[in-house]
Amino acid sequence: MEEFDENAQIAPSPLGQGRKRIRQPDVCMQFRLKYDLQKHTPNVLPKYPTCGHDGRPGLPYFYGTLSMSEVKNFHGYLYQSKDKVHQVGLILACCNGAVPKRGKTMHASVSIKYNVRTEMIRVCSKAFFEITNFSRDRVQRIVRNFVLKGETSKERRGGNRIGPKNDEKQICIKNFIESIKYTESHYCRSKSSVRVYLPCDLNFKKLFDQYVQKFRKYVNANYNIAFGTPQTDCCSTCLRTQEQLKTKTSNEVRQTLTTAHRVHIMKAKAFFKLLKYPKTATFSFDCQKNLALPRLPDQAAYFSQQINYNNLTVVSGSSNTKLTSQNVFSYVWTEIDSPKDSNAIASAESPQHIKKLTVTFPIVGHSFIPPDRVFGLIEKDIKKIPVIVKTDQYDSLIKKHATVRRLGVDWKVYDWRTQATRAIKLSASWHFEFNKAKRFVFYKRETNVLVQGESNYMSDVGMPKSICKKGFSLSTMIPLELPLGTQLKGDKASINGLLNKHYGVNWRSLPELSLYKNHIPPKNSSEATKEQDNVSSEQCQNQYDNFFV
Repeated sequence: MEEFDENAQIAPSPLGQGRKRIRQPDVCMQFRLKYDLQKHTPNVLPKYPTCGHDGRPGLPYFYGTLSMSEVKNFHGYLYQSKDKVHQVGLILACCNGAVPKRGKTMHASVSIKYNVRTEMIRVCSKAFFEITNFSRDRVQRIVRNFVLKGETSKERRGGNRIGPKNDEKQICIKNFIESIKYTESHYCRSKSSVRVYLPCDLNFKKLFDQYVQKFRKYVNANYNIAFGTPQTDCCSTCLRTQEQLKTKTSNEVRQTLTTAHRVHIMKAKAFFKLLKYPKTATFSFDCQKNLALPRLPDQAAYFSQQINYNNLTVVSGSSNTKLTSQNVFSYVWTEIDSPKDSNAIASAESPQHIKKLTVTFPIVGHSFIPPDRVFGLIEKDIKKIPVIVKTDQYDSLIKKHATVRRLGVDWKVYDWRTQATRAIKLSASWHFEFNKAKRFVFYKRETNVLVQGESNYMSDVGMPKSICKKGFSLSTMIPLELPLGTQLKGDKASINGLLNKHYGVNWRSLPELSLYKNHIPPKNSSEATKEQDNVSSEQCQNQYDNFFV
């Protein structure tokens, strides 16, 4: 059995004895030098100048006295070295540069005089470049840097440009590797060996994963970083505007779309500003998506109908308020007790001392209100439980984030719909446009309630008036309490088949399924007999399969 020394420490291997072969920069330098020799070697023979300057009086250029041998010697003098830096010095010895005395914008920044080295005979630029076969840009760049900056060109090619950037990473990796305990091989006890062995359950991938875990631990301890997720349930207006901007090419149309989208965003932000008024008590409410009963991992549950468990959540405070069970209230009920309709939502009793109530509707697609945060926390806990068959299981999860109020115990349902139909006008007969209103302001009077509708969030231009029919007032509306228990809608009999597949045909005898026993009708006698026959035939088939001939 291998033993690990606690004091043992991994040390770097001698140069050239690592697990992998290291790169050889000297070999790369040989190829680069070979390329430089080819680049700074003359490609053609020296050429006698053809500029036409013959040294006549009044002309500053002289080359008529040059012979072809002198041209050849001057050409060989410049190319006597194939090194780039040495050639720069030879070029500066033949070219005199100076800053022009008349500094006009159209003139060059440096004035250059070209000479032939033999007797420093001045020649024109055309003759100089024909003799030397140098590039005009190269010579001008060398002289300009020397005159203006006082320095010659340096060798900036190659070198270790990336290595210094990774020095800190290499130090971290070195410290991590040297912190691992190792052992010597049983078959290699020679002290001359530099190879050490790590535990057999490790490999390079596991070592890298451990190193990454240290990175994650450090980042989480010192930074507060999170990654966004792809957006869902986005605003249809915003998405439509973005797609139209991709296809429209007219500047006028694009400007119109951009302005309309900016106004749309400002309206959405105006809604959330209303939630931050310090002298106003803010309550936001919303219904969570239907929670399924029973919640089973069985694939048959995807095709079967289920009983809905409803959750109406009311949050006291703005979007920045911390969510606790003291300011979050969840009103829960099943569709067995009452359907999710306007009667259930409107059955909460308001305090008597409130004189003004404003109901504000957010912009569609930008309505992420505090109840949505509560729903996200609840659904996160629900995903961790695969089987939920009782309402108490949902209640225990909701209690972690809110105060649960059950229908029939903490609150009751009243028939507000019948009273509203009898006493309130149709919305088309109201004194403001119902569909365009974003805010409804209710003013409580002694015997009635006045309603004011506003199409804007910040401005009040309407007048509060009564919406009751002639001869009626809200004080005359006395709704009756609705009894609990309703007829289930839809093919709820499919729940019986789902429970049969998951728990067996005797599921009605299980105490945890008493909720479904009283409300899911059993199959008729013919269907039950047929099902029993199918079960018997399956058992017989299994017996035949186990009989060997």
